[in-house]
Amino acid sequence: MEHRYWSLRHSTQEEQIVHDPRVGIEMIRPVLEDSVRLRLRSDVPVGAYLSGGLDSSITTALIKTQNSNRLRTFSIGFENKHYDETEYQQLVSRHLDTEHASFRCDSKMVGEHLADVVWHAEKPLLRTAPVPLFLLSKLVRDSGYKVVLTGEGADEFFSGYNIFKETKVRAFNARYPGSKWRPLLFEKLYPYLEGKQSRNATFWQDFFQKNMLDIGDPFYSHRIRWQNSAFILQFLSAEMQNMLTRYDPIADLSGQLNGELENLGLLERAHFLEAYLFLGSYLLCSQGDRMLMSHSVEGRYPFLDRRVIELASRLSPGLKLRGLNEKWILKKAFGTLLPPAVVTRNKQPYRAPIKDIFAADPERMDCYLSNSPIEHDGLFDGKKVSILRKKFVSPEAQISAREEMALVAVITTAMLTEQFTRRPFVCPQKDCKEWLIFDLRTDRQKYQAAGEICHAVA
Repeated sequence: MEHRYWSLRHSTQEEQIVHDPRVGIEMIRPVLEDSVRLRLRSDVPVGAYLSGGLDSSITTALIKTQNSNRLRTFSIGFENKHYDETEYQQLVSRHLDTEHASFRCDSKMVGEHLADVVWHAEKPLLRTAPVPLFLLSKLVRDSGYKVVLTGEGADEFFSGYNIFKETKVRAFNARYPGSKWRPLLFEKLYPYLEGKQSRNATFWQDFFQKNMLDIGDPFYSHRIRWQNSAFILQFLSAEMQNMLTRYDPIADLSGQLNGELENLGLLERAHFLEAYLFLGSYLLCSQGDRMLMSHSVEGRYPFLDRRVIELASRLSPGLKLRGLNEKWILKKAFGTLLPPAVVTRNKQPYRAPIKDIFAADPERMDCYLSNSPIEHDGLFDGKKVSILRKKFVSPEAQISAREEMALVAVITTAMLTEQFTRRPFVCPQKDCKEWLIFDLRTDRQKYQAAGEICHAVA
């Protein structure tokens, strides 16, 4: 029988909410410091992930205040400058005098190891971001380390994600829906996106103003994201789509929550949903813990200490998201430990290339997009997938984030069925057979008979 031993309860009584910045800062410092101290207990050396962002930099800085030994830090860099944060990683490493190790990830590496990630995640994916973290854990293990501290959890509980800014700006616009000036704030939400200059104010206003006035909706913060992601469903086969008509995910979620969103403010609801839906099932599982444990590395998360989360739930929204300045209280509490450039920089979410992996290794990806495996599995519509594939092949085509997610969904689902349902397909390209995956625990004879195989799982 499953038993929940703890669950987050947001403070709903005004006297329990912390509004004074000085009080909040004085409360968060000792709690997070002690959280780091506890997670440094180990019989083996402990390292840290260093992304170049605020959360991992704070974690690393707090380790340094409690550990006189030279700290080992680990980072990912990207060949594509739109994803790369090497400059900030090196800046923090120099500032804190860490012994730093990093590797540069290119698009071909992401494509080569995507099947490995699916094997360990055991589920389809919509993003390629777990792949570099899979490779990073290998770097950690090859360096002789088995434990690392990371910064996961700060975004979920201290308003770090763009979804919190979106919610605040949408609600701000909803107060005066006829305003000509307020919608301009939508343009400031995504300064890091490629090609953003080609998307004018009308694009962002049209997108974010969908259901903008429905502030009473308990899923106000997330519903437009869900509607946007539902684009992927059109690539499912007719049979699968028919099956889904009998399932209402919103009703299912409402039943699970059992009124837990009642009496919460707009941003508190957003925090709750992000932690409930995204943190455990994807961020820690598919992208975090499983990628660490794929190379037997233990991840420890100071921001996910129960005391830190409970304190964050007591902080007023304005202490976490000050205007559109995310994680404001963390910057004020720990900013003096870090280089100013890291504290003041625009947040850059961790991402990995998607379109580029197809261009870097089209034959490998085509093995999973051809009609043979798609029709064999019966999960996707072969014709629609073919149209999507042609768009990715075209160098001139503008690819949306929704289309990228759809492509990854199709490819990783094909990888998953290949690996776990024992229904291998014949790849249309003769020389693609080397990319089939074999489990040596059960398929050793098939593996030996197949000839050149890219990789097998022991």
